Amino acid sequence: MVDKAEDWQQIVIAFKQCFACDAGQKVLDVLSYQCFERTNTFVDGNEDQGQRNLGKREIILMIRDWLNKDPNNIPDNLRKPENA
Repeated sequence: MVDKAEDWQQIVIAFKQCFACDAGQKVLDVLSYQCFERTNTFVDGNEDQGQRNLGKREIILMIRDWLNKDPNNIPDNLRKPENA
């Protein structure tokens, strides 16, 4: 759980640094494919596998979400009150 603005900023920056280089982009491409980012997760006749595929997809979507964050746009719930 991220509970401080400084921690949140460091995590955003770490995600961006991790995937910014060529090697990181290659890993992201593999994760995109393996985690069903752009494909259907449905498996006919196997609901359990479909659910596992959805779980995998959540991982790549979470990574993309962190990569799209602005480290300077701190969520309100992590901001210090102005009179603190």
